[in-house]
Amino acid sequence: MKIKFNLFLKSFLLSFAAFALVACIILVSLYINAVSIEPEKEETTVLLGIADKEKLLSLTVINFDPSSTKISFLPIPDNTLLESNTLLQATYPTASVDTVLESIELIIGAEIDRYAILSVDALAYAVNEMGGFEYLIPNKFVYNGKLYSGPERNMNGDLARAMFTYKGYDMKKVSISDMGLSFLYSFLSKFANSSYTYKMGEVLTSDTMLRLIDTDLSDKDLLAYCSLLSRYSSYSINEIKLMGTYHDEASSSIYFTPNNYNSDKNIFK
Repeated sequence: MKIKFNLFLKSFLLSFAAFALVACIILVSLYINAVSIEPEKEETTVLLGIADKEKLLSLTVINFDPSSTKISFLPIPDNTLLESNTLLQATYPTASVDTVLESIELIIGAEIDRYAILSVDALAYAVNEMGGFEYLIPNKFVYNGKLYSGPERNMNGDLARAMFTYKGYDMKKVSISDMGLSFLYSFLSKFANSSYTYKMGEVLTSDTMLRLIDTDLSDKDLLAYCSLLSRYSSYSINEIKLMGTYHDEASSSIYFTPNNYNSDKNIFK
């Protein structure tokens, strides 16, 4: 009886182990399928940010919809106040990027599939590697003793970093987030085409870039977005604004409060 019991026990344990292994494989497969994205085939939403020494300077939510050949841009206003009276931009990286993502998702009523927070050094590196481009500087700033304003025929990475980190702006008149979006438009107008697809993929997936960026985008994801953006000129471009109130009383900056902190409607629909 003891031998039969031992054989039964071994058989049971082997069966249980096999069942557990199959269950794990299924669960892992389901998880991978749930979190994987195909930007060229399905609608996806990405949060793009620029940061300087743990301070968020600019945030833009981008919705890619290949089925309707539309890309929508949603800038998040500077100094957005959450319900807790906490600045959205100040929650990064203190409470991790998850807090930023969750707060924005509630406000816009849409899930964010991926995020990329570029340090100003990452921004400078990307621009220098891709090459200079024309940009209409929206706000005057000084760099290396020279005043910059208006049309700039050769916007390079070092100049871009200086523009985003300039401390002399009147923050009641300047929106860094709007500046980030206009900069992105100019960058994409120059480089989002088939001539630069390979180079952009190389730059974005380089070891240097990945050391300077906080992201959950895999190399595969980045290359897929580069391929998608190679058709940028054929897409309709849509810019969306958050509805809310701007407050400029008793402060050197303007603060923004959204009309809705928990939207039940997808802002991109």
